[in-house]
Amino acid sequence: MKNLLMTSIALIGLFFSQLKADIENAPSCSRWYIGGLIGASHIDSDLEIDTHLGLSIGLSIGYQLSTSFRLEGELSSSINQFKELDFYLNTDRIMANLLYVINSKTIARPYFGFGAGTQYRSITFDDHYTFSRGKTFTYQGISGLMIPFTDVAFACLEYRYIKNTIDSDNSQSVGLNIKRHF
Repeated sequence: MKNLLMTSIALIGLFFSQLKADIENAPSCSRWYIGGLIGASHIDSDLEIDTHLGLSIGLSIGYQLSTSFRLEGELSSSINQFKELDFYLNTDRIMANLLYVINSKTIARPYFGFGAGTQYRSITFDDHYTFSRGKTFTYQGISGLMIPFTDVAFACLEYRYIKNTIDSDNSQSVGLNIKRHF
């Protein structure tokens, strides 16, 4: 237990020393940015029901804390159709994300992060009848490549694994996220 506490304190100290150094070297453009995501989603279900590849869309607003750390608020939605049954699973999420960008000398900079929030699920039968499954706590792991194409805009190719408190319907998504400082 003492080793875990000492390791945690050391990691927190390293985090804040890196954050201080990054703030001093932050870019001259605005630290605020907006983003739009579009991609494909897949239900990672324990149930014996197959789904078609779904659509995932999202909007985000973020703040660049330093050259490496970013904090984002995100609204996203996905829709998946089940193969054997005529119904759709709609998922809306409100998330807070923390991202760490690895400042490499290459044009594509890798990043990873995590997020937590709430998701709301509803199921639509035959395009007419909708019922809600309520809201659940949700968290996600994010990894990707950030590719700047101007001084203030960049494209991100990213993967997300999204888990919630209902084990039978977690999801994965791959998408393109375009972000721009303002």
